[in-house]
Amino acid sequence: MDDPNKVTGKTLQALECENQILREENQQAKRIRSMWQDAVQQLKHALKEIEITESRMIAIATSVGDGIVSIDKDDKIFFLNTESCKLFGYSESELLGKKLESLVPEQQIVNQRTTIEQCLKEDASKIIGKVLELEGCRKDGAGFLMEIRIEETWVKESEERFYTAAIRDITERKMAEQALVEAKDQAEKANHAKSEFLSRMSHELRTPMNAILGFGQLLEMEEAVLPEQKELVHEILKAGNHLLELINEVLDLTSIENSRVNMVDELIVCDELLQECMSLVAPLAAQKGITLNYDDDHCHHITVCGDHTRFKEVILNLLSNALKYNRENGKVSLCCETVGEDRVRINVIDTGHGLNDEQIKLLFQPFERLGAEFTDVEGTGIGLAISKRIINLLGGTIGVDSTPGKGSTFWIELERAAELPQSVPLELAGSSEEVEPGTPGEKEFTVLHIEDNPANLRLMEHLFKSRPDINLLSAMTPNRGLELAAAHQPDLILLDINLPEMDGFEVLKLLKKGIKTEHIPVVAVSANAMPSDIKKGKMAGFEAYLTKPIKIDKLMSTVDEVMR
Repeated sequence: MDDPNKVTGKTLQALECENQILREENQQAKRIRSMWQDAVQQLKHALKEIEITESRMIAIATSVGDGIVSIDKDDKIFFLNTESCKLFGYSESELLGKKLESLVPEQQIVNQRTTIEQCLKEDASKIIGKVLELEGCRKDGAGFLMEIRIEETWVKESEERFYTAAIRDITERKMAEQALVEAKDQAEKANHAKSEFLSRMSHELRTPMNAILGFGQLLEMEEAVLPEQKELVHEILKAGNHLLELINEVLDLTSIENSRVNMVDELIVCDELLQECMSLVAPLAAQKGITLNYDDDHCHHITVCGDHTRFKEVILNLLSNALKYNRENGKVSLCCETVGEDRVRINVIDTGHGLNDEQIKLLFQPFERLGAEFTDVEGTGIGLAISKRIINLLGGTIGVDSTPGKGSTFWIELERAAELPQSVPLELAGSSEEVEPGTPGEKEFTVLHIEDNPANLRLMEHLFKSRPDINLLSAMTPNRGLELAAAHQPDLILLDINLPEMDGFEVLKLLKKGIKTEHIPVVAVSANAMPSDIKKGKMAGFEAYLTKPIKIDKLMSTVDEVMR
């Protein structure tokens, strides 16, 4: 029989082992439970972060001004923002699970009669990343213009592909663009109408002025006219030329505003041009008792690039204004200087009454004379506006520095030319080559004048009375003119443009086609004086294009030159 003490010892030892095992298992369970609790906390934290991130993304998508719509591989909407709901007029629940196509009218096509869904399934490159302009359809059936851009997203972990469309209502923008196009079209029509109106008004004004100035010039040349009568004729011519100047400046301003002025690009020697301008205004300065001063110390070998005639026009305008608006026994100075390494500045300085800030703001506005219209100083208020536009076209700037009571300095800045020209053509403004009128001799000439205005016909008849070497024929209609041209084969034809039955261009074509008349030189004498009219006339084949009112010396020199 076993010893009870030994049995008890074994039992206690076994129990101790079991207790040890239980204790270890309990500790392990505690560790597992602790690890589980940590994992649960981490999972909760991760879920919270995901929830926060998702909320942020939804908030961002909601705050975006465009509608955001995401569709799955089956073209069904699984996400959209608030703006999308507003855009189409649906609630979120009404759109989730719907196809994107349901928001686009059935007749709407994307590319070659292909729908959005077909593009995504067959060739997504047709629309992915591209901005499409489509018609959208709201819940109430109303259509609107929308701009849609679709991007593709690939989720690597789940190998999922979906598409997100950014949608914008562009109805107002398109309406604004259309309104802008219509406004531009209306502006162009109005501009064209203005040009047509000015062209017609120019013609209508020049036609009677041709008789006024033409007969005025004849009376001025007539020896039998009494001196006191010549003074009256002089006043008529003065007023007529002033009106003609106004017409020319208005047309010039219109041409420059419409960018229809041809600018020649040539090198200009500043010193030569400025000296020429000073010599041209010297008689006016002497008449007004104003001293002219030209400082040429810094002008030698300085050149600029631009249109010589137009640039000279600007300088003459500034000098003329400086003389007209100066004080009695005042002074006008002209100088040229370099500004930096590549700029040239020309200053016209006067001792006039000066300008305040408010006057300077209005100075370069068309028809703005700053109160001078109430004085006896003649002017149109257009010269400075034209000058500003010309200098801008030449790539320069023009401005004024003035002190009330002391005078003004008008200045022009242009880019300096890189090198001196070998030769610079200078056109002497205000003068023309003197051509001695023809004298009676053995040879006689025949000139045919085709003109429908009786006053202009009589004027031309009186003009050619001083030329016994020229036999003048007249015709009031184009057909009669063609008959006389074929019968007499004149040495020269003076042809009006605006004629009844057919215009001067048609008459010129018929003359060039006729065997008996094709060799006869034809000179246009027209009241159509717009730059485009003159260019058209030269391209048509006229030997010369004279504008009305005609200048007798210019007419006669042209006649002699063409028949020479």
